[in-house]
Amino acid sequence: MNRTYLNHTFFGINRPGRAQLRALCEVIATKYTGIGYVQGINFLAAAILYHCDPHVALYFTSYLFEDCELCDVYREDMSGLHSHNKVIKNVIRMKCPEVYSHLVTQFDVEIECITTPWIIDLFSSLIPLDLYKFFLEKFVQDRWTFVYKLIASIFKELYPSLSKLDDYSDILLGAKDNIKTIDWLRTIKDSDFISLSEDEISSCHLDTLPDETQSEEPGSIWRSLLTKTRIFR
Repeated sequence: MNRTYLNHTFFGINRPGRAQLRALCEVIATKYTGIGYVQGINFLAAAILYHCDPHVALYFTSYLFEDCELCDVYREDMSGLHSHNKVIKNVIRMKCPEVYSHLVTQFDVEIECITTPWIIDLFSSLIPLDLYKFFLEKFVQDRWTFVYKLIASIFKELYPSLSKLDDYSDILLGAKDNIKTIDWLRTIKDSDFISLSEDEISSCHLDTLPDETQSEEPGSIWRSLLTKTRIFR
């Protein structure tokens, strides 16, 4: 908490957002006793609070943790994190074969070493606060499918710089450094041009290729409401 946006006009010391942020993090830690407080939740909570009124932020956090199963990412066995990383690795293999070939085939890079921090806080420590609402809007619309497509879009963006690196450690550091230069608005928009069906996502869990495309699984009431309602400032 003490390191979260200390110099920000909304979240700085003695600013109204700071008390709201502490209160929201305390509610999360109390409500989800199976996970408690996890590093990264502070940035996610701050990003949500920056674009929502406090009471909306509380409900939206519940939507993320429960409807979108973010809780599973933070559990002790990290079942959700492992599941998402498995899908992401196979999405990169399908949608960014040149990236997969360079990182995994040639240098045996574990893609999850790059993507895990992105998933833990849903990019909230990377995407500037004023732009994070564009991430939230897309996430409400397509949930984790959007995250997978966004990560593929990011790797496409990073590939020209990563392709010049021929060392495992340099590739990991290169990904960490170069993502700071990402044009987030463009990259989020570019994710729309990456097709990814439910069948393909299912195949990513099974390491098989899909035979046909299924229709998108209907969302929850929360998802429908959030998609139709303008809740982000």
